[in-house]
Amino acid sequence: MATEQIYKQFTSRTLLNFFEVAALTDGETNESVAAVCKIAAKDPAIVGVSVRPAFVRFIRQELVKSAPEVAGIKVCAAVNFPEGTGTPDTVSLEAVGALKDGADEIECLIDWRRMNENVADGESRIRLLVSEVKKVVGPKTLKVVLSGGELQGGDIISRAAVAALEGGADFLQTSSGLGATHATMFTVHLISIALREYMVRENERIRVEGINREGAAVRCIGIKIEVGDVHMAETADFLMQMIFENGPRSIVRDKFRVGGGFNLLKELRDCYESWDSVGVSPDTSP
Repeated sequence: MATEQIYKQFTSRTLLNFFEVAALTDGETNESVAAVCKIAAKDPAIVGVSVRPAFVRFIRQELVKSAPEVAGIKVCAAVNFPEGTGTPDTVSLEAVGALKDGADEIECLIDWRRMNENVADGESRIRLLVSEVKKVVGPKTLKVVLSGGELQGGDIISRAAVAALEGGADFLQTSSGLGATHATMFTVHLISIALREYMVRENERIRVEGINREGAAVRCIGIKIEVGDVHMAETADFLMQMIFENGPRSIVRDKFRVGGGFNLLKELRDCYESWDSVGVSPDTSP
């Protein structure tokens, strides 16, 4: 019979499979980023690490020489950080530079302040920003950071999510990991509803416009839940909510990620590595 220890080990292993660790503070150095990347790349490797664009070249061209295992994780460059006030042109150039340096994915912060000040104008700015950045990102993954904890009200969160989807986002991310409030179940609920309704509208558009060529379908879109440095138990609650809101088929890396800080990554690693099978017998009950 499964014990509490087994459940914890299973949970930590599952979360590690979808985990992205953030190293985005102003105080990051090559040394601190290297330390994060090395733990991220340990077996079982997590999805990747989110860093400022200035560190992408260091990871891809220097760190991999001394720590070749780091080549196996994704490097996501966070652009328009930390304020979210860049123009589409400047943010696109930032993304281009990060991609040339070896970034696998781009994480783009919206102008949440403008969204709070003037929702209609904020929506237009989100659509334009996301569409312009997506042009340079191309087939690679573009995550759009909604900063749900900073947006003032559920309606604004929902409208920001829809605007990002209409601009071409591949992932909707709850928050940046830098604010006072990270993911909440309310934000995840609103984003999930926005995504489901968008998918329904897009499928209907494809049907009405007669786009019936073989393979025509709405693009794959995912949700990244940024939890900061909460503990494993709280993070597991978000995993269960994701399954409840979007179904078990949403729990694949193309549709689901969990973002968090270095302390949470260490907690997940410690829990996973504490597993000791000595004395555990198989369940032979009928």
